[in-house]
Amino acid sequence: MWKKSTLVPGTKIHLFFLKNLFGMPQKAIDIYAVDNSGIKAQPLPGSNVLPQYRIHHLTHTSMLKFMGGTGLAKWYERWTTIFLEHLQSLKIGDDWVEIPDLMDFFSEQFGSAVLESMCGPLLREINPAFMQDLKKYHYEQPKRSKCFPEWMIPQTYAIRRKILSNIKEWHTIARAQTKQNVVVKDIESDRLWGSGFMKNRQAVFEGIKEFDHDAYASSDLGLIWTANTNIVPSAMWMVMEIFKDPNLLRRVRNELETSFSDEDAILQMKFDSQTTKELPLLKSVYAETLRLRIHVYAVRYTGTEELHINSWRFPKEKVVLVATEPAHTDGTFWNTKGGRYPVNQFWSDRFLVYPNDPQSGPHTQNIVSTSSQIGQDDDQTPATSDIKKRVINPEYSTAGTEGMWIPYGGGTRACPGRFFSKHVMIATCAMMVTMFDMQILAKDKALKVNPLFYGFGGQHPIGKVPFRIRKKKAISAVNC
Repeated sequence: MWKKSTLVPGTKIHLFFLKNLFGMPQKAIDIYAVDNSGIKAQPLPGSNVLPQYRIHHLTHTSMLKFMGGTGLAKWYERWTTIFLEHLQSLKIGDDWVEIPDLMDFFSEQFGSAVLESMCGPLLREINPAFMQDLKKYHYEQPKRSKCFPEWMIPQTYAIRRKILSNIKEWHTIARAQTKQNVVVKDIESDRLWGSGFMKNRQAVFEGIKEFDHDAYASSDLGLIWTANTNIVPSAMWMVMEIFKDPNLLRRVRNELETSFSDEDAILQMKFDSQTTKELPLLKSVYAETLRLRIHVYAVRYTGTEELHINSWRFPKEKVVLVATEPAHTDGTFWNTKGGRYPVNQFWSDRFLVYPNDPQSGPHTQNIVSTSSQIGQDDDQTPATSDIKKRVINPEYSTAGTEGMWIPYGGGTRACPGRFFSKHVMIATCAMMVTMFDMQILAKDKALKVNPLFYGFGGQHPIGKVPFRIRKKKAISAVNC
């Protein structure tokens, strides 16, 4: 399926989301529907779409530039600065402070940092409760996806209208001040637009006469919702699993202390090749969190031709859903250490390879016997010198999990935000365990996955997750 991504576009489901979830006007949706030019620089054969109307290519290319290379580095740096400021401003001292819900805490502190690093501060200045409203909007999506009319779910339509109004007001302010020749020294840290990416999207839309300000707002709502819907709950689960397990917390803190010179270096973590090689445990916790807590449908559309994959035939002009959960919880594939770590339970070491343990590694077929497989990352191939080097400590590996570990989908249409997600999830855990002690007070029943969001990506706990938090005490790292 992933190898044939260019033949199996996601246009049909994209149109469904734009119309039913994000409220885009029909005349703008029609531009997406008739764009048969593809996402690559060279239009597909037979396409006669004008260059400025190649909406799929233009928006996809801009996302790739923003979420990779120098764009990724600058986005991550902005997020680091903002999130650290949020944490340092919290009224948390040496005494325990009890907070009602970890999910709400992450939405407000972590999610708002993601929002501001991408869109700037104006949205939350216009509506200080924007993140709470975005969460309400997310909780209404399962109803919205069933296309119920407004009289049946008035609150669902109302919260979407409110958010769209906030986005349109942001656009209006930013456009007006931009026209006043406001000088921005760094296009990637524009207070008005948040980033060059968001500003450039406006330029793309302005080239399409069928797009009005309502269409602009709907498109940006989709982007904002997508940027938060997976990463916020996933980061929450990752932090929660670490603090739930005193031994894992100790190991994570030890890994950070041995990889960085001091606490400031941890809090200002840079993601270069050296850093990513030195944090195998945190990366394994990250991968295991996504394996267990991402339930999403990767959606494709067969278009004008039948699709043949092995013995399966998919008729033309049909929607194809690929669920991640069956692959992520396949007990015949994933390593459970003889049943000690079932696939439906979190195991921090599932993606670690120990050279002196042939039974280690993510899956039962590994079993990693050659050093060329050790250290293979999901977004980085080790250098030749690393391949030849045998290690004593474990190394992170996703080798052999292609097609089975698929939280971001795959192929040319794999989630472009996957690199940012990985960086900020790991950095968030590093910041939290360095700055705070935490006790999770929720009962196991509350920590079960809420079935309401199956297929929507990052899963939420079914109940609230109360917790206690205080500034980290030096003794914690020893006695935890």
